Amino acid sequence: MIAKYLKYLSGALLLLLAVSASADTNQNGGIWADSPVGKCYSSLDDYMVNVFGPDYKDDDNIQIIDATSNSNQYKWVFDKTPGINITRVMLRLEKSQRACAILFIPYASTVREIRKENSTGLPTQFLALDTPPPGFPATEVLYQLDRKTNTYFPQQCTKRSAGKKEKVNCASIFQ
Repeated sequence: MIAKYLKYLSGALLLLLAVSASADTNQNGGIWADSPVGKCYSSLDDYMVNVFGPDYKDDDNIQIIDATSNSNQYKWVFDKTPGINITRVMLRLEKSQRACAILFIPYASTVREIRKENSTGLPTQFLALDTPPPGFPATEVLYQLDRKTNTYFPQQCTKRSAGKKEKVNCASIFQ
């Protein structure tokens, strides 16, 4: 039982630690210092093996789904292991089969699109919310599409507790 849990935990840890973003795409520090945003892989399978290991296809909790309804060019990748707030990565699949990370959303139980971008079919913003343990504030992160790089960055971070909202530095939101 413990070995199975450690397998899932190691996959999530690899997602956070094994890939690093370029300095240009990571302006917020904190958990985003280990974001894969801006990094490309030779294929979607290459990304999956690098993050989750060669047996990722055998794990029912590791999911790949279309990110937009009008294009299979964008994929969500996440580990939906019960009992954890999911870390999601959106990848753009290029004609060359390369897969490039464009959005990294750590520890979110809920993610919703805010505004649609008509030319790409991607939203211009995503809002992510976690489900904290009792007695702890919820975190809310608004991600904005950077039209120059076609990647997302955390634009605004908020802690919510007892009906109150407090803006906080995104670099320290998950500390």
